[in-house]
Amino acid sequence: MAVAGGSLEARIEGERGGPTLVFAHYWGGSASTWDEVVRRLPPEQATVRFDQRGWSTSRELPGPYHLGQLADDLLRVVEECVAGPFVLVGHSMGGKVSQLVAARRPAGLLG
Repeated sequence: MAVAGGSLEARIEGERGGPTLVFAHYWGGSASTWDEVVRRLPPEQATVRFDQRGWSTSRELPGPYHLGQLADDLLRVVEECVAGPFVLVGHSMGGKVSQLVAARRPAGLLG
């Protein structure tokens, strides 16, 4: 999906119905950070993971790498990959980014 300065790829698994869990990794992590967590969820659980700007497959995306830009990217992922209600799941920097997104009160956010 298109974001400022390039594009992000998302990993989408599970059903498209029900609340989707949208995972945001820590600074220095990647979408793969959440692999074991996703493996432990029921296979029908809808999940979305992506590499934040500056890391793994998104390492070539230009800065700035500030929280506002990362929140814009996360919102773009939600807009493109989530068809209904969702829950943000963030670790460390991903948690901070998720809080900023939650403060914007996007449609469909459950928690």
